[in-house]
Amino acid sequence: MCALKFLRNTWFGDETGELIKVSRISVPDITPLLELGRRDNFSLFIPRHRKLAARLIDIFMGMRTYDDFLSAAVYCRDRLNPNMFIYALSVAILHRPDTRNLEVPPLSEVFPDKYMDSAVFARAKEESNVVSSGSR
Repeated sequence: MCALKFLRNTWFGDETGELIKVSRISVPDITPLLELGRRDNFSLFIPRHRKLAARLIDIFMGMRTYDDFLSAAVYCRDRLNPNMFIYALSVAILHRPDTRNLEVPPLSEVFPDKYMDSAVFARAKEESNVVSSGSR
């Protein structure tokens, strides 16, 4: 096992986090999935994107245990297009027998910047720098 530090509130500079244990696994080949860049748009209406997402879903569904699934997700998270990753992860969570009871968060929580004006984040960051960390 190795530990992954999961950081919360990194938008505002607060690096409070918790350690999440992940298993060492043989790394899945995600080379074809890198075709879709991290900043590219992802759409299920584009046949090539659907095929890439299906490949990622197959990787997630093919993990033998929940721990292996979690490790594969951690590995893929920072390497793949975030929209495709969240889609494939959500599908796998809903269809794997060992994750069916996990709650899939709404997209507004996963990608808040897509649902709010970007000025909100700028103001919140500015305000967080003015108020002392103990009073936030």
